[in-house]
Amino acid sequence: MRLFLGKITKINIHIQAMIPARKRPVGKPLPTRRKESKVEEIPFDFDARADYLTGFHKRKVQRAKAAKERDAKKEREQRIEDRKQVSRECQCSCE
Repeated sequence: MRLFLGKITKINIHIQAMIPARKRPVGKPLPTRRKESKVEEIPFDFDARADYLTGFHKRKVQRAKAAKERDAKKEREQRIEDRKQVSRECQCSCE
């Protein structure tokens, strides 16, 4: 759609150049192309699928074991820290 503002002047021509012209009717949908897939074939590994599906319990047990080890380590460090603090208090009270 072009604008026409009365007399044709250099300003009007400049404004018309800035506004893009419509090339198709508004109601008509754009033609679409079907995208072709670049991947021709996807390999499927049945062994990997079976390992994934049967591995839920194994992974859950592994996470629980790691959590127990982490908690045991924290508890051990806490006991060591408590012993150090008791030792410091004893030394202070004895002096």
